[in-house]
Amino acid sequence: MVCKLQELVWQAAKKFAKDIKLKDIQLEHPENLEHGDYSSNVALSLAKRAGKKPMELAEVIAQFIRRQKKRRELKFANTISHMIDRIEAAPPGFINFYLSQSWLSKQVNEVLKKKEKFGRSRIGKGKKILLEHTSPNIIKMLHIGHLRNNI
Repeated sequence: MVCKLQELVWQAAKKFAKDIKLKDIQLEHPENLEHGDYSSNVALSLAKRAGKKPMELAEVIAQFIRRQKKRRELKFANTISHMIDRIEAAPPGFINFYLSQSWLSKQVNEVLKKKEKFGRSRIGKGKKILLEHTSPNIIKMLHIGHLRNNI
């Protein structure tokens, strides 16, 4: 869910900074719940490069996302349209996302239904992994040779 939302913000931000990477888009949970379920400061970080005020850019990006939500043009926009209740630009240039109560209740019901199996994945099934760890001698000092094993 966060990845889809992050990609949607990235799609909007690319219009103002062609070189922006998906990993540059940060979504966080605001400390104050009045500021939404997720928040992004992408407009603050791009404003100078885009030649716009942060608040103005936040509103443009929020409007782009609202349009995508309505049009359902992107491959995952249908999911986003059910997931997000509203999107707001807030001073000094944050974009706040409020999740839909119906979507949240569906997620809670799914967790309750699947119990321990919720969130499980089949990625890596049947494959072996190698796990190394450091086990230094507690009587001796650690030295640079131990660093190789730690890394």
